[in-house]
Amino acid sequence: VDRRVYCWGENGAGYLGDGSPSATRRAAPGPIASSQQFTGLSVSRAHRCAVTESGEVYCWGFNAFSQLGNGTTATAFTPQRVQALPAVTAVSAGEDFTCALDRDQGVWCWGRNNFGQLGDGTTINRPLPVRLPGVRRYMAVSTGIRMSCALDDTGMAWCWGRGPVGDGTASNRATPTSVVTDQRFTQIASGASHTCALASDGKAWCWGGLGAIGDGAMTSRAAPVPVTGDRRYTAIAAG
Repeated sequence: VDRRVYCWGENGAGYLGDGSPSATRRAAPGPIASSQQFTGLSVSRAHRCAVTESGEVYCWGFNAFSQLGNGTTATAFTPQRVQALPAVTAVSAGEDFTCALDRDQGVWCWGRNNFGQLGDGTTINRPLPVRLPGVRRYMAVSTGIRMSCALDDTGMAWCWGRGPVGDGTASNRATPTSVVTDQRFTQIASGASHTCALASDGKAWCWGGLGAIGDGAMTSRAAPVPVTGDRRYTAIAAG
């Protein structure tokens, strides 16, 4: 296995990462313009990011809000290294912003911040990574369209950005806010305006909006509710 990243499809804002012009379409996988070996990849609507074996992050694609983390707002048709970021273990590309988990279990975010989705206590866009405040240690992070969530090292869920973030209200939160639940989670996934997580017993819980909660109702939930049924799951994703 060469651990390279391969992309295919349309290339409107450099999505393919191979340096080809925006009108290019690729019907079969082709390598991005990088000789790096990667261990992780995250794809958002208009930008992509990948983690190298050494813990660096490279991003490419649309960059109007500095979601590529290279200090500019220029669209990138080839991978650009994220600046001022320590070695990381995972990256999550959201809608116009990005977050990453470093090797010391801190979370860093950059890009668009109009709803506080970077979690730094402001609504100021950040062209370079900023670290979440506090000394909490995280084991997972997931970004959605306008909000983000993370699991700390005890399995507690924390979310921030556009509400509802799971704290029992519909309010926006600019710093990590505890999700109202006694559950401890092993996985978490943020989607359009909702989040789902797997509890330690394999049950799925969701909160947020758009009727994507899985509890049989087309309504928003301000705090986690269990997905209908008695199934136990091993993986979860939010679209």
